[in-house]
Amino acid sequence: MFVSKYILPFIVLAILVATSGAVLITSAGHDSVVIGEFYDVRIIPIIAGLVLIALTYFVSRINLGRWWALLPAVLIASSPAFLTYARYFTVDIFGALIFLIAVFVILRLAPAITYRRIPKRIKPVQYIAWIAIFASIAALVTLEWQRTNGFADFLANDIEFWRNYLLKESIPIMILTAFGIIWLICRILKEGVKLHLEETVMLVMLALYKLFIVSESLTTYSYFLLMLPLVYILASLGIKDFIADSRTKVIGLAAFLLWHGASMGLAYPNFSVYINEIIAAAPHLEQKITAQYDLGQDLKRFSQYVEENNISKIALDYFGEDSPEKHLGEKYVEWQSSYRSPKEKDIEWFGVSFRNLYEARSTSSGQARDPENQYLWLLNWENPTAKVGNIWIYKIQ
Repeated sequence: MFVSKYILPFIVLAILVATSGAVLITSAGHDSVVIGEFYDVRIIPIIAGLVLIALTYFVSRINLGRWWALLPAVLIASSPAFLTYARYFTVDIFGALIFLIAVFVILRLAPAITYRRIPKRIKPVQYIAWIAIFASIAALVTLEWQRTNGFADFLANDIEFWRNYLLKESIPIMILTAFGIIWLICRILKEGVKLHLEETVMLVMLALYKLFIVSESLTTYSYFLLMLPLVYILASLGIKDFIADSRTKVIGLAAFLLWHGASMGLAYPNFSVYINEIIAAAPHLEQKITAQYDLGQDLKRFSQYVEENNISKIALDYFGEDSPEKHLGEKYVEWQSSYRSPKEKDIEWFGVSFRNLYEARSTSSGQARDPENQYLWLLNWENPTAKVGNIWIYKIQ
């Protein structure tokens, strides 16, 4: 009884953390240095990511209990956003960790402080008002830290925040998250805030942070990572309340998690270009999203493709911070649209970072561009010979 109640949940958590660490380490080894990285020492954000998983569990345990607290930990460990940004030395994963620490401190310390200052029985309005101030400061500090570092700003784009989330998150997790949070809100409205103080506080924190994001026009998916643990904790609270002791509902939850796990397994190791089934049915949206998440991470895999296919010379228009010369050596020829077709230089292979290609061919901006910079000579550009992550490869006929 003691083992199953106290020891076994920690064993499961340890297995989850170890598995996540293995996935992050092996997938990070496939990627080149990306835009926004300080330097190529990825073990540090990976460790921060594993701490985030463990902390998600311990924060969740306050309201969910030992076993149910594993659900949000599993969700964060398998999120496409987490699996992408926890392996790059950028500011995002550290921002998520800071925000969750703020949540933990608020949930643990704020009630005690408030009780000391208010001798009588605490009122829900006083509690929420006090926490709202604390949450506002935490959110502002986190956002200011990101903005002053400037690295995450590079990823900011014109894609609306929620559409970005809906296209990048897996469908089963979107369903579970939406259902769980809606169920929780309905329960709070039905039973009153007084019985659900901590859940209400977390919802207030989530709403405040989202408002700050909107006010700063920070709409990219990396910013959603900061609030993702809190979203999953709230969703898990609603799911636990809905399932209660129903074995049938537990089986349904397991089916959704297996669906999600299969999606992430198919996406390995290139989680940054993961798209769900919704966007896969809309090619124009897929191209826009793919371009926005091209951070130059695929150069190493691209060089492996060149080697495996015995390509002696290839022209490349690369977007990123890594060095094509380092990976390709004499096989690499720097290229851009204005150079015209590489076939004119007796080079039959051409590669281009999709971000560069999309910006050259896209007409959504409405800005006039020089025709020589639009890759007009690249006929049938939407059907490359091969795709290596975000680098498209063409064999010029």
